[in-house]
Amino acid sequence: MKQTAKKQMLLTVTLLAVLAGCSRNQKAPVAVQTNPVPVSVSAKQSANAKGHAPDTIDRTDSEYGVANLKWTLPQGWSLKIESRSYASLIDEYGVKIGSVSTYPYADDFDFKLYKPNHSEITSTEAIDTPIGNGKLYTLDADNGPAASGLTGTHDVYFAVITLQNNMIYVLEFSKHDKEASTKKQFVGLLNGLRLKNEPYVR
Repeated sequence: MKQTAKKQMLLTVTLLAVLAGCSRNQKAPVAVQTNPVPVSVSAKQSANAKGHAPDTIDRTDSEYGVANLKWTLPQGWSLKIESRSYASLIDEYGVKIGSVSTYPYADDFDFKLYKPNHSEITSTEAIDTPIGNGKLYTLDADNGPAASGLTGTHDVYFAVITLQNNMIYVLEFSKHDKEASTKKQFVGLLNGLRLKNEPYVR
């Protein structure tokens, strides 16, 4: 009985020694970082990550958009910018009497492809404006579609101006009449065109 007790005690001491050695060899668990440090990104890097370069956007809008156009207009008139490439001309009564559109420059730009439906070109004249040379088109347009019951026609004027082989301005004007004074007024308005920023010459 005494020998058996000694053997059990010896076995117990041996097991405790082994377990103590294992606990000393164990590595402490690696702590998990739950709050990562934020990485700062500059404004330019953020823009590039989104596919935009701020200087390119600003320059493009300022040089080639309708917002680059300065137009001396009668009192009460305004140019309402609808998009980067389109603006409405509004008179003192809030009525739209014209527009400005921009198109990329093309050697073969043909105004006939852009003119309104139910209209015919009755005359074409060369013009020279402060922002560039171009052509003045007079169109005879229907007063309304056949379904509207409106009859007769009116004159619509379009100035197509090429800007240093970079872009094309198309300006429309009409008072829904056939008065020579309307055309004269439009020509006078064209002489009041200016650019806020000169476009880059390629």
